[in-house]
Amino acid sequence: MHENGADIRVIQQLLGHARLDSISIYTQVAITHLKEVYQRTHLAAKEGAESEINRKHRDDGQP
Repeated sequence: MHENGADIRVIQQLLGHARLDSISIYTQVAITHLKEVYQRTHLAAKEGAESEINRKHRDDGQP
């Protein structure tokens, strides 16, 4: 649920936990999800992707 965007407080209530720290185990995020979010949102990742695209165009003789 958390990896799909559910707020941690909502998950806490749904699971019936009184304390937020009792569900901290559920906040561990899969490395693949971290990579996806990084690639989609981080400026450095976007700049790296744009640089790669520009390099390919140069190598292909395109402007």
